[in-house]
Amino acid sequence: MNKNLLKPNFRYDINALRALAVVSVVFYHFKVKGFGVGFIGVDIFFVISGYLMTQIIVNMLDKNSFSYIKFIYSRATRIWPALIGLVLALSLFGAILLPADDYMKFAESAIKALLFISNAEFAKGVGYFSSGIEERWFLHSWSLSVEWQFYCAYPLIVFALYKVATAVSSGWSKRLYSKQLLNLILLTLTLSSFFYSLHLTLIDQPKAFFSLPSRAWEMLIGGHVLLLKNTKLNLWVKQHAGYFKCLSVAMFAACVWLGRGGVWESVWPGRFALIPVIATAIYILAEESNSFWSRLESNKVTQSLGNWSYSIYLWHWPVVIAINFYGLAVVPKSIAVAGLILSIIFGYISYRWIEQVFRTKNVSLYSLLKVVIPYGLVCILVTAIVWTNGAANRPNIISYPEEYSTALKLPGKYENSKLLPAQSLQTLTLNENAPQKVLLMGDSHAEHLYPWFVHNLKNASVTFAITIGCPPLPGLNRHDQGWSCDQSFQKIERLIQKNQFDVIVISGNWYSIDWDRPGVCAKKYPHCPELNIEQNRDYAINSMAEFLDTLIEKKVKVVIVKPTPYSPVAIGHVWKRYRMWGVKPPSTYIDKEWASNNGDMFLDAVVNRLKSKNHLITVDLRSTFCKRGSCDYFDANNAPIFWDDNHFSPGWILKNGTSLSVINSFFNPISSF
Repeated sequence: MNKNLLKPNFRYDINALRALAVVSVVFYHFKVKGFGVGFIGVDIFFVISGYLMTQIIVNMLDKNSFSYIKFIYSRATRIWPALIGLVLALSLFGAILLPADDYMKFAESAIKALLFISNAEFAKGVGYFSSGIEERWFLHSWSLSVEWQFYCAYPLIVFALYKVATAVSSGWSKRLYSKQLLNLILLTLTLSSFFYSLHLTLIDQPKAFFSLPSRAWEMLIGGHVLLLKNTKLNLWVKQHAGYFKCLSVAMFAACVWLGRGGVWESVWPGRFALIPVIATAIYILAEESNSFWSRLESNKVTQSLGNWSYSIYLWHWPVVIAINFYGLAVVPKSIAVAGLILSIIFGYISYRWIEQVFRTKNVSLYSLLKVVIPYGLVCILVTAIVWTNGAANRPNIISYPEEYSTALKLPGKYENSKLLPAQSLQTLTLNENAPQKVLLMGDSHAEHLYPWFVHNLKNASVTFAITIGCPPLPGLNRHDQGWSCDQSFQKIERLIQKNQFDVIVISGNWYSIDWDRPGVCAKKYPHCPELNIEQNRDYAINSMAEFLDTLIEKKVKVVIVKPTPYSPVAIGHVWKRYRMWGVKPPSTYIDKEWASNNGDMFLDAVVNRLKSKNHLITVDLRSTFCKRGSCDYFDANNAPIFWDDNHFSPGWILKNGTSLSVINSFFNPISSF
């Protein structure tokens, strides 16, 4: 029997879109070939959500039965139970398998997910597409937070506008129906949100990606589709549903082509988000037809994936995280396939035994307590995990030397991350009255040398001028929005002019100067565009050589620290997990940047320009643990060299930064540089 006869009011086409959305997102996160723009699945979900929420609200208003409390209750019983089940299951899993610091980070993230504010937290970070996201257990909860925030505000807005539209249309024109007027009024909000999204994407892409104001237009588009129902446009589109669904699918296919190679990642949502959003709106507006599309939409596999989509979405990301937590340099296809299957299985279990059990349309004290009490208990549980520092007293916890378990870093205010032009450079000076003055400048690859300087240069005044995320290159900036690296460097130059430093040590992520494609851009060109390889390379080399030459002419001794290797695994994190699990970690790896030699080629080119100059040397910290690109994960004491994948652990640099001791020799009166 045709399912449409069983459920005449059920929109199989919308459920099919849910299936498409969840498959896109899941395949994207599992890095399935051909799904490089799978993140658009969330945009599809947003449009669907806007359509359905508007339908619920307008139906209540039409029947004079609008209840904000009932609406929020229905959303809570739909969203909360599966999320509660996920957090509870992962909390039990973490108690057995996660070291204390991992467990605490998990709990901190879980709290924000349960409070539906995780999007605000992620908006402060480096972004959805950046490296390091593979350890954020609830990164995917950002979209739930956006939707929940939308659910809290949207009914009240529609209620107010509906009353205004009804009052105006009844006394103005018989041809202007209240819903059409409501649609026009909502259009002002949609356009405002859309243009705000365009603006914010240009100046702060992570915030644009995660924020409700810059995402609301996508859900409002779904509302417009609902309010167009039974209009002449809607009836005309339905008459040609097959053609419009072909157009919609073609637009989805265009996303795959236009967004290939990750070109959309740094500019999303932006204007390109219009393509999947409009495609989804067209598909919903066309509704169903007695054709190939109807048969495709209503088949059992599609409808099952659509029904389970929310729970699959919830579970797939923790499965991805669990795989990444094991620290595999390359995830075998068999494990990725197993992860996909597990995501679907967990999604089905969550749908069958949590979603369906807790979902109810009747508001009662029992049904309310059935959701609120578990929610409160889980919130208390994850809060307790945080309060106990990741349940650090668990019997299965292995203690680690503090010097290896955490990164010894500068106090946060001295990191100068994303320093704004109007802000002052925050520097830290140790032993301020010592006669010899040393400056350490650079990005995080200078910061990770901090422990050595603190413990080995006690007879010198050491100033730390760190600009996290900004390579120490004059006149250059990053491609991504929100950075003013060129102006940060100018502030360091002014610091040098005001102080007579005897030695300046420069260390940075030199691999950001990509020899094969422009990894930075020159501010001297309009709007900091991506430059061609020759322009970018030559400009970087020339500007750096000129800066160093200026220092050398002033008799300043300059030490350049050569590139830090990149390991395929954040071994400092994985090491603790391996010890807890009783698993033997890998011992060596191939520096993934060594073959291209980008950083070394850049520095060699700079040094060659100045080879006739004195007062310039380079220091290579890799010499103790790397040979021809093959590097050790651990030192002779079986402790990790890195605390992540490219920053030295404090314990290692304290004991093995001997190459930096050349700085001490500069202060010896008989030393000749």
